[in-house]
Amino acid sequence: MPFNIHTISQCGRSLFISDTIFTTITIGVLGLRFWSAYIAKRKMYADDYTAVAAFVSKSVLTGAAYWGTFNGLGKAISELTLDELTVQVKVCISLRAYFL
Repeated sequence: MPFNIHTISQCGRSLFISDTIFTTITIGVLGLRFWSAYIAKRKMYADDYTAVAAFVSKSVLTGAAYWGTFNGLGKAISELTLDELTVQVKVCISLRAYFL
């Protein structure tokens, strides 16, 4: 199934758009952070590594949200097909396992 933004629900579309915007902003801020450290000839500290770890964690969450969005996230549960419901359960399980 091709990913088409017009096939997802309005709530799913809002989630998709906000995740895309905030991921783009986060990449820009991290880039500026490391560029300024490079320009200032500053070495990497623990807070820099923590920022990268937080970005990786956020990226995993965003990837799961994209996967769920294109498979029924945002729809009422009564509107989901069996395949979409299966994906939603997998998203919940994977996120629960990741954030333990």
